[in-house]
Amino acid sequence: MREIGDHEELVALCSADTLCLWAAQGLDGRCRAWRSTDGQAVAVAAPGLSTRDRLAVRGPAGATVGLAREILAEIGLSYRPLGERELIGALVDAIPQLVSVGTFGWMYCRRPGALPSGPITAGWLPDAALPEVVALLEVSFPASLAKPGVAGVGRWAGVRDDAGQLAATGALAWSAPTIGLLAGVAVHPQARGQGLGRDVCTFLFAEALRRHGAAALMVEEWNHTAQRMYRALGLRYQALAAAAVPGRKPRSHRCCRARRISYAAHTGRTEHPLTRTEAATQTNHDRAPNGGYGRSHTEAPITFCNAIGVADNRSQR
Repeated sequence: MREIGDHEELVALCSADTLCLWAAQGLDGRCRAWRSTDGQAVAVAAPGLSTRDRLAVRGPAGATVGLAREILAEIGLSYRPLGERELIGALVDAIPQLVSVGTFGWMYCRRPGALPSGPITAGWLPDAALPEVVALLEVSFPASLAKPGVAGVGRWAGVRDDAGQLAATGALAWSAPTIGLLAGVAVHPQARGQGLGRDVCTFLFAEALRRHGAAALMVEEWNHTAQRMYRALGLRYQALAAAAVPGRKPRSHRCCRARRISYAAHTGRTEHPLTRTEAATQTNHDRAPNGGYGRSHTEAPITFCNAIGVADNRSQR
């Protein structure tokens, strides 16, 4: 394998794949990227991204399996592969330590669709409103990974009802320089069906495109109501899956590399030997009792970024 140190090179090798570019975070020094020897597979390691150590993978199964093996030996087994479902299935079959921990959707767009006509009632919330965001999430989306004060979560937007109460909210969180991620979208149960979630998403979607040039989010595969709304905004759906080594927690949110690379510069980096953090010599773990997909009894519940029309999300990724 060969490490990718230049963001533009990564864009070319992954064909500008939004999942890989989101995980890379601009190759800002915290994240690392590699290509397989034949150049067919790409993988990006992101420590502490959306509260997990993540390894986004892309490419044919044969090349990706070998690449993932080498990378996990380099950076440690706390990293959770995610990518297209068939590819993650191939990794689970080939790497005994891994088990499948969930399926979900990745939705993305670089061009706006037909945005709803009429005034948008959503807008950025002041810091003084963050306690209201916390209270709304506790009622509408208690399992949200995005919450005020969580590292990587940016500004919160919201809509108030006629009584002045916060009825819907959402944020841009863990965004990359070229990918704005929508997260924590929730609507109060008593305010659903009024288009407030759509207003929040439309506002955040427009802000993501303006600031980053592309927008993306994660959604439960069964949440067809949310998917229809996102499709109407111009987002495309990609079916993904995630895998993990049971019991492994994020090592830390520190830089997972032995050198820093400036996204702004892209060039002039100095090569240093990579630091081997952990060899993949752990003993094999048993498969999840449910066969891998869905909820595993060996892992804590993991949530998705957005809950439109549901009170709780407990799938894993």
